[in-house]
Amino acid sequence: MGGSKSLTNKIAFTTDSPLLSPVVDLTKSSDVVIQNLVDPISLDYNEYYGHGSSLSKYISQVVTLASGQDAQDLQITISAHRPPGTDIQVWARYLNREDTDPITAKTWGQLQNLSYNTYSSPTNPNDFQDITFATCPYYNPYQPQGNITVLVNNTTVTGYNTQFTQFTPGYYISSVGNSTVNEVAVQIVSIANDTSLTISQPFTATTNSTYCYANATYFMVPPPTTPWLGQVNSVQANGTVSTFTTNNAIVGANTLFTNEYRPGSVISVNGDSQPVTSISNNTLLYVSSSWTSNNTGANSYNVQSAGISYLNNQNSLFTTFASFQIKIILQSNDSSKVPILDNLRALALQL
Repeated sequence: MGGSKSLTNKIAFTTDSPLLSPVVDLTKSSDVVIQNLVDPISLDYNEYYGHGSSLSKYISQVVTLASGQDAQDLQITISAHRPPGTDIQVWARYLNREDTDPITAKTWGQLQNLSYNTYSSPTNPNDFQDITFATCPYYNPYQPQGNITVLVNNTTVTGYNTQFTQFTPGYYISSVGNSTVNEVAVQIVSIANDTSLTISQPFTATTNSTYCYANATYFMVPPPTTPWLGQVNSVQANGTVSTFTTNNAIVGANTLFTNEYRPGSVISVNGDSQPVTSISNNTLLYVSSSWTSNNTGANSYNVQSAGISYLNNQNSLFTTFASFQIKIILQSNDSSKVPILDNLRALALQL
């Protein structure tokens, strides 16, 4: 400090008598200086994995539901002091009873703040408000600076006016696809510099015979294993299928099983539905048991259930959970003014 003072205290003296005055003993005075370790309001991609890297957080114990009480949705309500300029994020991860992975291997999903405009009085630390969070049906992608060019069947991504070094290997990126291809999310394997990185697999869309993308926009997206809130839906699949009462195989004609189904998906044919257990190729998959009727040249439907859904590392789909864990992250743009938690209530719901 070059001899300059780093802290100045101003003390106002008052008295009701001209004969009496307060006194401060400077030899016994001291100051306790506190700085809160807290991150500014932002999305930290590392929070999708493990404990993440945020400075201020709470991680609950794993909650396991009783047998027969498997749930399909989760709602969180917290009582908190949240002054303006601060934020509270709630994340959760889930485990289905049939999933052999440990819950520590699951990807966290951020819950949606349904009370985002609810704030507390900045001058009253006892002003606690109820804030409710719900599972997200989808996650908005983040569009970084610049554009990318990628050759067909190539894993090198070339950037223009990009800042690739802001990412970390393990992050997922995607692009806009086209009218016939819904682009997949690919993982960053390595980053050479701000304008060159390598991805785990080629993009699937093609602009022409040379380029997947030429000077196109791109997005940072959640990992494919991030849980989401599914909606009730039934989508007709490509081609036709044959089913049998003597075995559990489903044989397709002009079908795209590997693109449209995955283990755990529910396939419906002629009013009967079963979960898919394995997929051999685009024209052959297996369900849990023999079909209730023989069908030839029938339409098949991918039945999507309501409730929390997630993919495990083996790309199997699960649509209920028996265990869950909660992570709460506190953020503030001013480290002297931070949110404070009072209590937390979690409701595991059956739809």
